[in-house]
Amino acid sequence: MKMLQGNIIKTIEAEDIKNYIGQRINIHGSIYKIRKMSGFSFVLLRTKRSIVQCVYSEEFS
Repeated sequence: MKMLQGNIIKTIEAEDIKNYIGQRINIHGSIYKIRKMSGFSFVLLRTKRSIVQCVYSEEFS
């Protein structure tokens, strides 16, 4: 995963995402599963070593 800090792109592992709560990061992976809920969806991404659960909502677009 890559995170932009100023003009520096830093690569982090999925296990370290918890250290970046409240920050915007880019996650690279393939969609494993989508769970549609009322008003939002959970998107499960498969990275090279992990599965990461993301939240998709129209308000974030």
